[in-house]
Amino acid sequence: MRRWPRLPNEYVQFLRERGAGPIEDGFQFDFLSQPLDACSEVFKDREILERGAKGDVIVFGHDQSESSFGFDLGDANAIVQIDASRLVSRVPGSFAQFVEQLITKYPQVPK
Repeated sequence: MRRWPRLPNEYVQFLRERGAGPIEDGFQFDFLSQPLDACSEVFKDREILERGAKGDVIVFGHDQSESSFGFDLGDANAIVQIDASRLVSRVPGSFAQFVEQLITKYPQVPK
């Protein structure tokens, strides 16, 4: 996390307490073990800056619909969704609210 000292504390705390990967087996969202720079490490281009990102985006996870999620450092660390076409959409709420919404959106898959 030293690479991005401005990441929200609640995200850093979440990783320390819960770790990376899915929250539970069968969960449809994966948290990365290390956040990645969207332009240089995920998409290998800067197209997201033309499609809605206000600054560098640090990706913290992805879902199975090929969307990545991260913090837009140019928009006060707002959570954003980046779809497969690199369209960037702001996700309302805090990181804690985002996690709560994930649990609602992607219920546990029965074993």
